[in-house]
Amino acid sequence: MKELTFIEEVSDEGYYHVHTNGKYNIGIYPVIYGYRVRVWKDGSYACECDICCGANVATVNSIYNQLALKLKEGTDPSTIPYQQTKPYPHLGDPFTDWMLENWDESLRNPVTEITYRELVKYREHQISHLFTNPKTD
Repeated sequence: MKELTFIEEVSDEGYYHVHTNGKYNIGIYPVIYGYRVRVWKDGSYACECDICCGANVATVNSIYNQLALKLKEGTDPSTIPYQQTKPYPHLGDPFTDWMLENWDESLRNPVTEITYRELVKYREHQISHLFTNPKTD
């Protein structure tokens, strides 16, 4: 089992709550209608796994913890089924089926617990940067 290390609260690329196992990183990324949990190879900008969670904090926590647990186990993120129907969950979707098969372990051993307040604070921080001009501010 690989250890996950907390790297930073907010990365330069805009990811929130970033952990790493030394090879892959996992973080939360805000989008217009909610959040995505993404896994990417260290030093790369391309996502190996990109899951649309919607705006539900429980969904964000569930997916983050399940993917983080798989990283701790040494699972290659490219073997995780691709999400075809967004946002999560949709019965019959390969990713949803995978989550249901692996659900228990991530509930018993959560890597982290992200609060609604933290997500809102992070989202507001990210959105505020959309409307500022670094040349004049």
